[in-house]
Amino acid sequence: MSKVVNIGEVDKETSQKIFVRNMIVLGIKLIINVGLPVLVYYLIKSYMAAIWALLISSVPPLLMTIFSLVKNRRVDALSALILVGFVFSAILAVIDGDPRLLLLRESAVTCLIGLVFLVSLIPITIGKFVNRPIVFKISGDAFPMPPVIFADGTEMSRTEWLWQNFASYRRDIRISTAAWGVGLLLEFVSKVIMIQSSLTLDQLVYLSNVVLGCVGAVLVIFTMLYTRKTRATLMAEVEKWKQEQAKINGDDMAV
Repeated sequence: MSKVVNIGEVDKETSQKIFVRNMIVLGIKLIINVGLPVLVYYLIKSYMAAIWALLISSVPPLLMTIFSLVKNRRVDALSALILVGFVFSAILAVIDGDPRLLLLRESAVTCLIGLVFLVSLIPITIGKFVNRPIVFKISGDAFPMPPVIFADGTEMSRTEWLWQNFASYRRDIRISTAAWGVGLLLEFVSKVIMIQSSLTLDQLVYLSNVVLGCVGAVLVIFTMLYTRKTRATLMAEVEKWKQEQAKINGDDMAV
């Protein structure tokens, strides 16, 4: 690998601001994806069939996803999963027409996403394709950072550089991915239990979104706390690496 001449100073100077800003964005996304659907459903359910009220209540998170796609002009992993989930649920709703089953199928999509998280942990390499944990892919989309620049002028994404050089970063990414996968699967199990119970449709809509919101909040909080806890270790390793490289390369390496 070419000698690194610049890995940027964002880790020390602006990472905290970036972290706080992105956590606020995640909170807003949680409100749009969980709070608004419940509000929309209860506002319109008296004017149409429950199945259509449920579908329309899914529009706010869909619009946010489309806005993100248009703004960034690219499809990231999370947006793709949300779009596929909405289309899948809408098709099944039109075919079947059972609102209770629609709720289950929406969680089935959540279950599928959870499985994708867990499957992404399997180290698979086929030709140029290298399977990486979903959190690794999402973090690169959601938390863009300056690239690493090598002496020959080539660049590498910061997440890829960290993945290739630091075992602690790979471990933390895998743990976060596993946590999200298990959490989403548990949300599906809870939805199955609720649907099989004697709860009314209105109660199901409310409780299922509350559970989804709680699961999402717990996972986000876990990610925040775990990231803050492990970040210090990673930054210490990066700093140690920089010092070692400076000794090897003399004054040619900018830190």
